[in-house]
Amino acid sequence: MPKISIIIPHLNGKHLLDDCLGSLRRQTFTDFEVLLVDNGSSDGTQAYVREHFPEVKILELGRNFGFTGACNAGWEASTGEIVILLNNDTEVEPSWLREVWRAFEQNPQVGSVASKMLLFDQRDTFHTAGDFYRVDGIPGNRGV
Repeated sequence: MPKISIIIPHLNGKHLLDDCLGSLRRQTFTDFEVLLVDNGSSDGTQAYVREHFPEVKILELGRNFGFTGACNAGWEASTGEIVILLNNDTEVEPSWLREVWRAFEQNPQVGSVASKMLLFDQRDTFHTAGDFYRVDGIPGNRGV
């Protein structure tokens, strides 16, 4: 069982996968699995991933269940101790997973963590440091 499962909900974003999956290949922490949850892509995603990223598990849903449907299906199929939801238009730093794992390891009472995010097309511009939920369940965003 891997320590971390990374779930990537996906629909017709093949052009994004080299950056996203390539950055996951460069992780210094290596005890993880990647599940690409495909919402019925018609852009050749499945064949492309099988050829260029054979280590990635593809969960083909056959039709579009939406973002949350894909996340839930990926969560059910995951085997890691920690589950991460990652958008397909994300590129992560090589030490990202190591730092996520360290945060949980050093703080066993923590149930979730968020990453600092920079704009994809303006890498020097802060975007967000994650979401939060108020006591009444209303979500918010740290940044943007």
